[in-house]
Amino acid sequence: GSGDGAPTAAGDAEAFRQRVATALAPCRALLVRIAHETSGDARLPKLRSLRASVRQLTSLTSAADLRGQAYFCEALEAFLGELCEQPGRTTDSGLRTLTQAVDFLFEKVDPSQGATLPDNLAFRVLVVDDDPISRRAVQVALGRIKQQAVECGSAKEAIAVCADGKLDLIFLDVDMGEITGFELCSQIRKSESNRTTPVIFVTGHTDFQSRAQSSLSGGDDFIGKPFHFMELAVKTLLHLLRAKSK
Repeated sequence: GSGDGAPTAAGDAEAFRQRVATALAPCRALLVRIAHETSGDARLPKLRSLRASVRQLTSLTSAADLRGQAYFCEALEAFLGELCEQPGRTTDSGLRTLTQAVDFLFEKVDPSQGATLPDNLAFRVLVVDDDPISRRAVQVALGRIKQQAVECGSAKEAIAVCADGKLDLIFLDVDMGEITGFELCSQIRKSESNRTTPVIFVTGHTDFQSRAQSSLSGGDDFIGKPFHFMELAVKTLLHLLRAKSK
């Protein structure tokens, strides 16, 4: 009868939970070891191990049809692939993104947390930078996760776009000619529609003062230049999916 399948479904769910827990288990310890290594050669085996764990999570979430989670795991796996190719180019910004990503896995991929992520992955993203080459780099990175941003080359244009309606995510360059990204962020925060939209600063400054200013002006995060394309892609998904799953 209809009750026959119930224990099996519960058993399947439990088996899935255990497999996810097994794949997640080593991730935080590996991250700590990656952060502590100073040479790319010493970092490489740990990066590969972390990528293997994430690959398992990609397979598990795909098989369970958890599309949002699988999409995120795939992007993170690709970012770790980039880092494995150039382990010496693991920046502080990249380590920060990895840490956020692993926290996100525990928060949203672990089924015991009961998190649901959106299946529809169409978002409105804005990139503001007075340098067209920098805007292009952000667009290429977003293209890796099938997203595209509205581009603005000036603060004035950006304020007009923000006044025009709700965005899902905003990238702001810190060093713009007429106004800093921090000042622009403070202005955007005054607009009704984008008061809580996640803002990521794209900056060459990764010092503490910039981080403090980023928070004070209403920014949510930052990414250092030059960035790996998949680092920006992972950070984008992280903020988009987290905002949508609240």
